[in-house]
Formats: sequence, structure tokens, C-alpha cells
Amino acid sequence: MINFFKKIWSWVKRGWKKVWLWVGGIVIASTMGTVIIDSSINPYTEKSDRWEMSTNSVIDEAGQIKTELLKNEPKIILSKWNDEVRLGIKYLGIAPTTNGNKVLLTDRVEWKEAKQELHVYPLIKSEQREDGGFETEIVLNEKPATNVFKFQIDGAENLDFIYQPELTQQEIDKGRFRPENVVGSYAVYHKIKKDHILDQKNYATGKAFHIYRPWITDAKNDGVWGELSYINTILSVVIPQSFLDNALYPVKVDPTFGYTTIGASTGNIENTLNLERATITENGTGTKISVYLNNTTSSKNTKANVYDDGTGASDLTTNLITNGATEERSIGTGTAWQDFNFTVAPSFTANVVYRLAIWGAAGTGTNLYHWDNTTGNSYEDNETYGTWPNPNAQTQFANSDISMYATYTGTAKSRRIIID
Repeated sequence: MINFFKKIWSWVKRGWKKVWLWVGGIVIASTMGTVIIDSSINPYTEKSDRWEMSTNSVIDEAGQIKTELLKNEPKIILSKWNDEVRLGIKYLGIAPTTNGNKVLLTDRVEWKEAKQELHVYPLIKSEQREDGGFETEIVLNEKPATNVFKFQIDGAENLDFIYQPELTQQEIDKGRFRPENVVGSYAVYHKIKKDHILDQKNYATGKAFHIYRPWITDAKNDGVWGELSYINTILSVVIPQSFLDNALYPVKVDPTFGYTTIGASTGNIENTLNLERATITENGTGTKISVYLNNTTSSKNTKANVYDDGTGASDLTTNLITNGATEERSIGTGTAWQDFNFTVAPSFTANVVYRLAIWGAAGTGTNLYHWDNTTGNSYEDNETYGTWPNPNAQTQFANSDISMYATYTGTAKSRRIIID
């Protein structure tokens, strides 16, 4: 190894203007005799026309997640489930042939013009982005002629972009919560991919991405929320004109794209039954129900069950199915998928609609489930934790999906029920 670095130094002394080497995760650059180390902060694999970054999903059997940043145009591609979904995002505010540049000693790629720039860099995994994400940062170097900034979206034919509005007062009174960066955001769900055959791809809830509301800041660090709009393959960011008129430039605009299968809003399961409609595609035997929970302080008893659908989605009085109860668990603090095993395996019938239910005891702190506004149906019933009510009288919360599903063994292979 010593001889190896002696050879590098000899190249530098001989006047080589630029030397690039990859050494055990470190890029060594020499320019006019100066040696610079671009360490493992560089997460990309460089190809002839792009930089790539890939990792496996934290959900078992969900496959690979990959991001591609193109060199010859201001575009990134987000892919999930081993490239089964490829969402292209191209910024239209600068010339379409603008070349990208990987900035030395950073994880940032930039496409730059005099008036505007696009910076893209990865985001670490978090509660909102369990598989990470990417920041797409527009930099306005001077006051622009417009307050609308657009991205061309491709590869979205099989995806639903579902707007997340402000909560109603009724939802707030029920203990539901939506973070500021989720109000006005978009949850992106696949139209079809929602089930998991064991030993094959796990699509979990069918959610692929979340596009969070952008926060805009100027050089004085003054900030304001922008507005997102997705219409006919165009994702637009609208900045209040008054902010642009009074800003100290440069101004930064940062729509965030997250890799996630989990709902971005929360609701309370303490002394509250929360139910979600679900179907299966073949007869089967239930194994467990899985729910994404956030318990903030102390351990709390929690359990799940399965109700029938009554006479349909509008029926607010339903009954427990036979053998639908799961084990009761004491859920400790933290945010994670929690599994509840059926105490006696229930039988499920193909194409019949069921309602999966999660219920928790009260205690110090809160125990929360996650959800998004979607085209599904969820229900709620205020009940002191204890014996399952049968029949159960519910309140319908219109179009929303809880991050919950059940595992079952089908007639041919094991499958999972996924929320409608």
C-alpha cells in the first residue's frame, strides 16, 4: 500500500493535471499537484450517463430501491420494488440539456445556470421516510419572472397522486394529526400492486413515495410554505409572490421525495377501535395482522381483530368473524411495524370484504397508528379498551387508509391481505 501511494505522488510530481482513483471507498483527486480526498460521503456509483445510489428496503422482500441522477439533463429517477416502478422527475426551470456535476466532497449533484440551479442530494432514513429519500433543491439566484416552478413527471401511469388536505375539525377532535410538511403534500400509491406472496415481492400497503410540501427560504433565513399541485404529469411548486418580491437572494425551494410505505399522518388507538376495509384474492387461513404504530412513552396493551363488512362500505354496524382475534401484546415505546398473531387461525374467503381492527389501552403518552387520505374506507369507534364489542357501531372516516395489513396462507401459496 505504501508503494501504491508513492506511485500516486510520483504522478502528481510529474505534472499530471488531474488524477482520479477509487481506493477502498475513497476518491483521490489530484489537480495541479494538490491532492484532495473525496471520502465515503460519496454514495454514488458512477456510470457513463448517470450517478446511481441503491439500497435494499427495510421491509423484508420488498426488493431494491434505487435513485438515478442523469448527467446530461436536470432529471432524477426514483425506482422501487426492483425497478417495477420508475418515477422520472425532470426540472423544467433550466435548459433541458444542462449537464449535471457531482460536487467534490459532498453527496450533492448540481445542474447550474446563471439565474437558476437544481441541487439534488439524498436524505437519511427517518420516521417519515423509512427507506430514505431525496431533496430536490431549486436555487433562485435572482428574482424570477414567475412564481410557479414545474417538474415533468414520467413513469406515473400506474400511480395515484393523492392530495393530503388540512384535517377537518372532526378529525382533529378525534385525535388525528398531520404534520405541517404533510398538509398540502401528495401520497403516491400504486394502482394495483398491494399484495405480497411470501418468497416473492412484498408490496406492503402499495404506497411507493411521498412528496412533501416544500419549504422556501431566502438568504436572511426567512421562510414560507409553498404549494404543490400535480395535474397531467406536471408537478408544480407555487411560491407566494409577496415572498419573492421581498426576499434576499438566493432563494432555495426544497420539494422532498420520500421512499415510504407508511402513512404520513397519525391517529389514536387508545380506547378507540380503528378499522380498515380489506380483501383477499383466494381462500386462505389467517396468520397475523401487522400495524405500523408509534408509542411515545409507556408500554400499552394492544390487540387486533377482524370484523365482517356488514352490507357494504356504508354499513356502520358490523360483526366479528369467527376466530378473528389476535394475541394481546404490550407494545413498548418506539415507532415500528408490530405483528399480532391470531390466537386461532381464521378462515378467509376470496373476494369477501373484511374490516381489520386495531385497539389499544390508554396510558402515559400516546399510541398512534399511521394513515393517508386515499380512496379506501376507514372507520372509528370510541370504546374503552377491554372486551371486543360485537356487533360494533362505527363512525366512518370516508377516504383514508391505515398502515395495516394481515398475513394469511392461501390455497396455493402464502399471501397477505392488503388494505383497499
